[in-house]
Amino acid sequence: MDIINNKVFVQKLTIENRQVFIPRSDFYKIIYIENNKYIMEDNNETFSVEKDDYVVLENDNYLKIKVDNEVNNKGEIILIYIHPEYVRSISSEECNLETCFIEARDSNIRIVRASSEVYMLIKSLTTRLICYEKMEGFGKEEILRATLIILLAITNRGYIESRLNKKRIYDKLDIIDDIFIYINTHMSEEITLDDLAREFFMNKFHLSKIFKDATNMTIHSCILKRKLSYSKELIEKNIPIIEVYSKCGFGGYTHFFRAFKKEFGMTPRQYYHKAVNSKK
Repeated sequence: MDIINNKVFVQKLTIENRQVFIPRSDFYKIIYIENNKYIMEDNNETFSVEKDDYVVLENDNYLKIKVDNEVNNKGEIILIYIHPEYVRSISSEECNLETCFIEARDSNIRIVRASSEVYMLIKSLTTRLICYEKMEGFGKEEILRATLIILLAITNRGYIESRLNKKRIYDKLDIIDDIFIYINTHMSEEITLDDLAREFFMNKFHLSKIFKDATNMTIHSCILKRKLSYSKELIEKNIPIIEVYSKCGFGGYTHFFRAFKKEFGMTPRQYYHKAVNSKK
């Protein structure tokens, strides 16, 4: 291990067919994956990381690392230990460099799959840290401080970027759920794509794409299927068919009749007789 000062340590590890245990300590830790694929265990949760990923680990947590069984060759990782006091000392009011460690603890999300640009910057800065002890001459301590400020700032940017990318996915899924809720609560109305776009403050073409990607069907098809399914429920409850199509938001009986027959292979009245007979 390279001891940069009593607040910062750098360690480059070669991992072969063995497990490495990184214990709890007083230090924040950043683990950069140089190559290969690894299985990591953190608080009894197992996850996979690979080249260009990195892990942020708060000071009260531990980690077990081993090379994935699918991989035959050895792997390399770089560990950077930084004491929280030092991180706070180089932070500012506008830029809290502890952010990624605090959020990792609170959210239980520690793996970062950052962009290639972010990772290349990190790799360059960690290489500079590894070579720090060989550095001589003017401003050595200032260069260390500046390097760590940039490294931690980039590490935080990568972490935040990764979290935002995940949040966008979650947000999309939330929108899909909300669309289904909207359809169910506006069943008696004619629901259009323009209505949904206004409701969710989103471009209708973008909304259509998100929905199609998530459900593999168009919004129009989904609305129609849900309305037809609801119409079956009403028919089974002995609601007059003349009322059913109105309660399901169809503009007219002809449209309802054709859609119902195409979807279920029988007319609404035929389905009514089938439902009545099944109860006898």
